[in-house]
Amino acid sequence: MQRILNKHIKHVKNSEYKKDVMGVFDKYIEKEFGDFELSQITVSDIVSFLKDIKKKLSVSRAKFIKNIFTMILDYANDESYIDFNPFNTTTVKKIKFPKKQMTINKAYTDEEVHLILENATGWFKVFLDIAFKTGARTGEIMALKWSDIDLEKGILHIQRTMHKGTVYEDKRELDSDDKSVTKNHNRKIILMESTLELLRQFNIVRPHEEWVFPNRYKKPYSEPKNITEYYFKPLLKFLKIEYKTIYATRSTYISLLLNNGASLEQVQMNVGHQPGSKVTQSHYHDKDNVSLEKKKSQAQKLEDTFNSAVANTSKKDEVIDGSSIENENEENEIIQEELSGETCK
Repeated sequence: MQRILNKHIKHVKNSEYKKDVMGVFDKYIEKEFGDFELSQITVSDIVSFLKDIKKKLSVSRAKFIKNIFTMILDYANDESYIDFNPFNTTTVKKIKFPKKQMTINKAYTDEEVHLILENATGWFKVFLDIAFKTGARTGEIMALKWSDIDLEKGILHIQRTMHKGTVYEDKRELDSDDKSVTKNHNRKIILMESTLELLRQFNIVRPHEEWVFPNRYKKPYSEPKNITEYYFKPLLKFLKIEYKTIYATRSTYISLLLNNGASLEQVQMNVGHQPGSKVTQSHYHDKDNVSLEKKKSQAQKLEDTFNSAVANTSKKDEVIDGSSIENENEENEIIQEELSGETCK
């Protein structure tokens, strides 16, 4: 199988993808079937294998492994090493890898964002400012280089991401089912003036010539959890703000902008979603995710409208009641005059 796999990927240019494929092959496929002749692999073996990885791994990772294994056996079938590919049988095709139901990510309110950015310090303040004001993915910010930032024109060029300790340059041709690798990591964002000014100040003391946010070993952080545990959670605990993951900075950016009238097209362009993608609104944009103060303001406007309407109705009633009384008095006077006249006559 190793020889077949090598033939298939020898023309692939992306070294990170090759490394990922070989790692998956060694860890899962070779480990399970390394002692098998290709012709010995049965439908039952494949079914058991798929059920096992489905139980242990994420949907995207399990599907990625399945695709690699399918490709190997397809090639083996084409070259007549085996009579048929077990993956093409009805029994194996019944093993599905359903996508998880899409849920709306939690986001921080505008009051919480204000508190977080006001109280964050040093490099982490710059990190969070970029996260909240560009909607960039955490891995993309971790992998930023100074060469990605045009401090004169105010442009941030997202063109790579950090994923599980590996920096991936954007390669749209990646033939991978791992969505964290194939997402759009190549786009340009016009920075907000406040973020640009913060970056200019940070550039003066830049801790590393290449990486914008290096760790103590002068390399980019390999996992978001390192930043979360040592910087983000302590800050939120100090501010008494509920932790909603560091990735929720992205949800916050999308929600706050769309809730306040920003163009869906512009937001999607900035965060790297395809134009018209339903993901932006269904997965990230919570229409109820507005601040308590905004809700109070909306409620107050409704109350003012209600009170105004009631007050106007009361005035109308007073006018109607007053005119009725006046008319009634006039009628009584006329009657009295007529009665008096008849008596005189």
